[in-house]
Amino acid sequence: MEKKLAEVGVYSLALSNSVLAELYFGAYKSQKAAANIKRIELFKKNLVVLPDSEESARIFGKIKAELRSKGKAVDDFDILIASIALANDCTLIANDTDFGKIKGLRVENWREAKLR
Repeated sequence: MEKKLAEVGVYSLALSNSVLAELYFGAYKSQKAAANIKRIELFKKNLVVLPDSEESARIFGKIKAELRSKGKAVDDFDILIASIALANDCTLIANDTDFGKIKGLRVENWREAKLR
């Protein structure tokens, strides 16, 4: 993962507000909450935090309707993350295979890249 990060550069990365919320949740439920919160603050310092928007809301509705019509289940939070990535024309970096069910979403798994 570090190699890929060096390739693209930290300043080309962003994270959605919903991913940030998940990071804080993980920190607060951990044994070392204060230290983990500090790590999040340091991590996000050089990143753009992408909020949800009317466009991502529209995309969310479309994705959820398409998935439901095909009988495919994806967590609403994952659809929200995907819709923010699509609304901002971003490639999503994720290890979750559910994102592959979302039409038009560019996904890279940097953990797999490390294994090659």
